[in-house]
Amino acid sequence: MSQTEVRIPRESAAPGEAGPGSARPAAPRLYALDALRVIAALSVLAFHYTGVDAASKANWGVNPKELFPWLFPVTSYGSYGVQLFFLISGFVICLSAWDRTPGQFVRARFLRLFPAYWFSALAAFAVWRAMPDGSRTGPSISESLTNMTMLQVPL
Repeated sequence: MSQTEVRIPRESAAPGEAGPGSARPAAPRLYALDALRVIAALSVLAFHYTGVDAASKANWGVNPKELFPWLFPVTSYGSYGVQLFFLISGFVICLSAWDRTPGQFVRARFLRLFPAYWFSALAAFAVWRAMPDGSRTGPSISESLTNMTMLQVPL
């Protein structure tokens, strides 16, 4: 092997390079992404408790900027944790699409997302129906059916 050649171990090769007809191997867990998720979640949590310069003083009865003068300048940037979640999601979705046809990708996403979504929506509907009539306010039938498509807004 020359100095410019690089050998990639089989376990780190791109998905699907194991050979034709072989089952898709489980991708190795990317622990760095888990760490980034923790950082993003904690930054959003800190932002909501100490980083919001709220005039309503809802969290502490005092403006967090006054209550946490040393912490507020740091946690006020915690809202960027949401953008970090979006970046991680985009990266992971790209990884899940690797070596798949568009049809395979759409089918896999549908089977991963919709059953849990439908179960949750039906469970929420059951709880809503169990509430006393006077306390029930909610979506119309049209809105409910539209929600089952994940569009959230009637067409």
